[in-house]
Amino acid sequence: MRISADPKSNCHWALYFLTAPLVLLDGQPQSDAIEADDEQGIVTRCVRAGDGHLLLDGNEIRVEQISGAVEFRGERRAASPSA
Repeated sequence: MRISADPKSNCHWALYFLTAPLVLLDGQPQSDAIEADDEQGIVTRCVRAGDGHLLLDGNEIRVEQISGAVEFRGERRAASPSA
């Protein structure tokens, strides 16, 4: 299943979960995940500098796509759209 932090997305997390789920990559929480797919094993997340500030590419926040074992933890909705 793919989920997104974008409320305009057709895979926004709120369609599947009651509250924002915890996204884990190889067992590690991904606090800046903006999209994740547990079937493809991909997380797209914001990139932060060593001091914790978000990095920019021009006027856009820099993002990276990383792969591994993706897991979602959270209370799922009883009736979710098919993933």
